[in-house]
Amino acid sequence: MKYLQQANSIFKNIDAHQDDQVSFVLDSEHFLFDEHFPGFPVVPASLIMEFINLCVAERYTQEGVKFSISNAKFLNPMVPGNTYTCKFKVRSNEALFFSISDDAGKDYNKGIVSFMSESEVEHAA
Repeated sequence: MKYLQQANSIFKNIDAHQDDQVSFVLDSEHFLFDEHFPGFPVVPASLIMEFINLCVAERYTQEGVKFSISNAKFLNPMVPGNTYTCKFKVRSNEALFFSISDDAGKDYNKGIVSFMSESEVEHAA
């Protein structure tokens, strides 16, 4: 868990399953939730995207492969203390679908991860 260890400050009990799932708990004691937002703590979208980046880097990338997240949808606010599961589904060699839900099956986020080789990135620029 080379990359996922970086997420341990706010994402706790990270469990990377063999079946393309990563479960985690959001640390309700993290100082961020005192400010974002007082009385109704929610996880900033940027942290959710960073967690997805770390999961993808950990499990799906190889040397020379770059990726980007597109079509990210934030369906419900994620709150601390709950257990969530991020599921990945390979759509092709070039794309991966992700979704985050809780134990009750309520969806919170979803989107698509697209893969490109370094040479494709250079030609696109």
